[in-house]
Amino acid sequence: MSKKLDKKVPVLRFPEFSESWLIKSVSELVTENLIYKPLDGNHGNLHPTSFDYVKSGIPFVMSNDIQDGVINYSKCHYISEDLAKSLQKGFSKEGDVLLTHKGTVGEVAIVGKTPFPFIMLTPQVTYYRVNNPKLLSNLFLVSFFTSYNFQKMLKVLAAGGTRPYIGITEQGKLKISIPSVKEQEKIASFLGAVDTRLTQLRRKHELLQTYKRGVMQKLFSQQIRFKCDDGHPFPDWEKKKLGEIANIIGGGTPDTYEDKYWGGQIQWFTPTELKAKYISNSVRTITDVGLQKSSAKLLPIGTILFSSRANVGDVSIALNECATNQGFQSFVVNSKTINEFLYYWVTHNKKTFLRGASGSTFLEISKQEISKIIIDLPYIKEQEKIADFLTAIDQKIEAIAKQIELTEQFKKGLLQKMFV
Repeated sequence: MSKKLDKKVPVLRFPEFSESWLIKSVSELVTENLIYKPLDGNHGNLHPTSFDYVKSGIPFVMSNDIQDGVINYSKCHYISEDLAKSLQKGFSKEGDVLLTHKGTVGEVAIVGKTPFPFIMLTPQVTYYRVNNPKLLSNLFLVSFFTSYNFQKMLKVLAAGGTRPYIGITEQGKLKISIPSVKEQEKIASFLGAVDTRLTQLRRKHELLQTYKRGVMQKLFSQQIRFKCDDGHPFPDWEKKKLGEIANIIGGGTPDTYEDKYWGGQIQWFTPTELKAKYISNSVRTITDVGLQKSSAKLLPIGTILFSSRANVGDVSIALNECATNQGFQSFVVNSKTINEFLYYWVTHNKKTFLRGASGSTFLEISKQEISKIIIDLPYIKEQEKIADFLTAIDQKIEAIAKQIELTEQFKKGLLQKMFV
């Protein structure tokens, strides 16, 4: 691709094209018959309600049913075909470009082949239907709608109310930059290949996560057992209470008005920071004095940090010595327990902890309740094999997640530079 600095052409461009792009408003595209008048779903009394939802029928697509360029038909609500046909507008069909414009603003998808005669849109979603494919490609339109400048324009127009919203009239003011149809097709094809790669990676990521859940179920129910390196079976698993295999330690918060308690060398975690298997650096730190003057405890490397309050059951393994606030009951395992094995067991058995939680304002599970929970504990060498096996799956999942992240960054860069 060649680079152009002219304001009427993109920064990144295929070298065989040199003409300036036309810039037109949505209203102008309608007037010139390039697209039909954009429409959303039925408002007011005609809007179907939750009482009209049925198990199968016509998809009733809301803004949160569209994500990453895909319409999630398994998630959306359905209405009967008879009810749908009685409505006045919002009938969307194959080839339409959908744009969310209320609540969630700026999600984009194209309606592909479906088993439905049409789909119905809510007032949160607008369809754009091309009228002259010789001059405007719907695939290009999808790509343009996801471009950096267009999304920025959407956010500006949608701001100002209590909830992001850009109505049909305001959408008419949106500017669309249009190259020749051949250049449109080339851009759409190129970005389509990137989207296909992203779809494949996301699907692979999803399948690996599903596989991991299935394997964990079979491992912890002992449907699958490992053997010793010499082929002999490991000993039977023993039933233990969590309080017998780990020292369960709560946390605390130093006085937030005492500056000398904060900004030290001790990592101090809150439950919202438990987002990955391993955790090292906290948002805030405390001093030695802060540790001494609170109920927080210094936890060793390898401690399993377990959120016991509000969002019960989030878990990470500490890579550094650390402390936590009072929203934790952390596990320091004994010599007969592998911390990574217990980490996986806890993540798989989150519902067990939720059943032991109580509270009217927010859920919380106490140290005493946690201590009583029963775990089937394998011989330590089998624990190692289970932990290593699941860790290998996690590494594959993380590698795919990294590929997704890099591909998304690559696409983001293209969307910033390939459009006017």
